[in-house]
Amino acid sequence: PDPREWAALWFEKARENLTNAQHDLASGFYANVCPKVAHQTAEIGFKAYLFAQGEEPEHIHVLPDLLEHCIQYDRDFRRLGVDADMLDAYYVDTRYLRPANAPYDEFDANEAVKAASRIFAFVSKRIKPLLK
Repeated sequence: PDPREWAALWFEKARENLTNAQHDLASGFYANVCPKVAHQTAEIGFKAYLFAQGEEPEHIHVLPDLLEHCIQYDRDFRRLGVDADMLDAYYVDTRYLRPANAPYDEFDANEAVKAASRIFAFVSKRIKPLLK
């Protein structure tokens, strides 16, 4: 597929991940929400936007780095920095277990879903004109 087709596929996957995050939150699966589906919503959303710009995204998972690529096309993406940093920290915590990492609770999961929702909504507004 061409980059715009990939963008549409990745964007739908980001939407699916956000729906999964919302369901996991409602079901009390907080440990799944923070590091996995909320982070993946943002990661896949950023990559979908980059595909829509004709760029093949790097094979990375670091949200601030992906966000920097998006900012090269649209400086307004900068407003997503706090959300990207928070979701990235949740993701990294699961990869490097330390005694100081407390299990995620309902508050953490709510914050993660809110951040992922804000990122998805922003990307959605920016990507739709590019996919026409």
